Amino acid sequence: MILSKTPHKLGSIASSLNFPKSGEIPADEFIKSISKTVETHVKNGIDVTCFQLSESDLNFPDFSSLEEEHPDLVSLDELSQSIRIQGHRILFFLSSYFFLGSRLPDSVQQTHTMIGKLASLVEGLGIGEPCILLRVGSAYGNRRETAQRFCEEISKFPITIRNMLAVTNDDKPSLFSVTDLLSGVFYPAKIPICFRSLPHQFNTGGLNFREALFLSCSTWESPHKPIYFHGESSMIDDKGISLSSSPTSRLSHRIPTFGLDVDVVIESSDSFKTCVQYLSEHKSLI
Repeated sequence: MILSKTPHKLGSIASSLNFPKSGEIPADEFIKSISKTVETHVKNGIDVTCFQLSESDLNFPDFSSLEEEHPDLVSLDELSQSIRIQGHRILFFLSSYFFLGSRLPDSVQQTHTMIGKLASLVEGLGIGEPCILLRVGSAYGNRRETAQRFCEEISKFPITIRNMLAVTNDDKPSLFSVTDLLSGVFYPAKIPICFRSLPHQFNTGGLNFREALFLSCSTWESPHKPIYFHGESSMIDDKGISLSSSPTSRLSHRIPTFGLDVDVVIESSDSFKTCVQYLSEHKSLI
């Protein structure tokens, strides 16, 4: 976990795949959409692609239900080989709508369905590290109870799927900081924490930036490299204090890693453009 022995990878967030909300998305179209995004990122020197999924993406296919010789599984295997050869990293971020900690049974069930489908895709891609990123959900005024409910839902998945999961911190003090996630999720469920730097500025949990990053990274087991999301506020006062949890479209400072062995995904209003600009201005992370 501690010091980096390999180059850091820089990543971009790809928005929802924007398929129709009704009707199952054909497997071949889904694979082509992912492949096209990854290809664009690779060509521009971006080494991590994080797909941020929305409600409309719930209709993508369940690859576990396809027959072994199905042509779409062959295409999925080809994509998997391409990713491995390029050393590319793939993540899936359920940033909203999907919450295992919800009190609403339908929301919890849809989240289970989404994670199950993602797990079949992750297995088909041969990804052997935590890559499905979750938020706990609304705390309902009781973070401990909500975290417990979240962990109970996590326990319903087989260990193979639990090993695919990571959890992220929130920007509101009423929700989940890194400190909350450590005691409420990591200790009982052993789900690693993916640190998000901009939300942390509004919900520190009593930790400074460096402490929160180090603590989050410590929850990842070798050989899995921690991932963290870095962004800068779109509104900053004359003292450099962030005033908004909405990210800017351009980074004004180099991304700090404190020498940790991490990969970084840029959170911004246009993540791809920000990544390309950052790569043109900086040769490495610090």
